[in-house]
Amino acid sequence: GALPLAGGALPLSLRASRDEYEDGRRFAGVSARTTVPVSRYLVSASVDYGQAPDGARQAFGTVDVTGLDRFGWQVRASAAYELLPDARLSGVTVYADRFDGQDGALRLAASHNFGAGDTSIQAARTWRLEAADVSLFAGWYGARDDFRAGLRLNLGFGRSPFTGRYRSTGPGAASGGALAVQAFLDRDGDGVRGADEAPLPGLVVHGGRRSLTTDAEGEAVVTGLGDGAEATVTIDGSALDDPFLTLAATGYA
Repeated sequence: GALPLAGGALPLSLRASRDEYEDGRRFAGVSARTTVPVSRYLVSASVDYGQAPDGARQAFGTVDVTGLDRFGWQVRASAAYELLPDARLSGVTVYADRFDGQDGALRLAASHNFGAGDTSIQAARTWRLEAADVSLFAGWYGARDDFRAGLRLNLGFGRSPFTGRYRSTGPGAASGGALAVQAFLDRDGDGVRGADEAPLPGLVVHGGRRSLTTDAEGEAVVTGLGDGAEATVTIDGSALDDPFLTLAATGYA
């Protein structure tokens, strides 16, 4: 629903529940959510209230601010709070992400937990390669006075429907849709690769996790297409040396 205001309407989501069990226990809860744009940022707030069988009440919530600043950083700040049994600020977290297109990302983060008195500062740089994601990360955790650094390698493998062999596809091969592309010189125009029809390597396939280039066999397996009903993959034919060759299809949806 929406809450009418002088300058428009505030979207509001409300949920109430009451659970009763055979042994007589009862749980009741109410939650509310709202999101509103403020300048170039999106502000979201939530509050949850619950009452336990012994009568104890608890209320807590969060306030989140997300947006893209003028320097290209995706910024998110979050504050968690409690209202019942005592009003207090639980913790704050700030994230800043900068993306290099499909090639990688840089993340900076800082958080403080007021209950535990713990502060942490973290940084991570990820390079998204064709066959793997490589991440270099470091973090300092104040409560333990602990500093950690490491290198993480994320891999994935998928089965090619053309050869039946497994090939490196990068991480996330099983977490969403995938598309196998086979590019070849279709001399007879039947859409099926014959034994004497040469592959077309070097074509750039855009879509999914990152752009790929068809290999020596003219093949590429695009992963990371998500779990939605639709996805789009396009093929760039500018690498074709013969000006009289044209792609039979430049994209798939």
